[in-house]
Amino acid sequence: MRYCWIIRKIKQQEKKKKKKEKKQKKKTNIVY
Repeated sequence: MRYCWIIRKIKQQEKKKKKKEKKQKKKTNIVY
């Protein structure tokens, strides 16, 4: 159960990072 919780937390953090990156890309409009 603990492992499940840790994995879930990591996945949530990755989702937040992706959302932030998407917002930054839209703001700066930079194409990599």
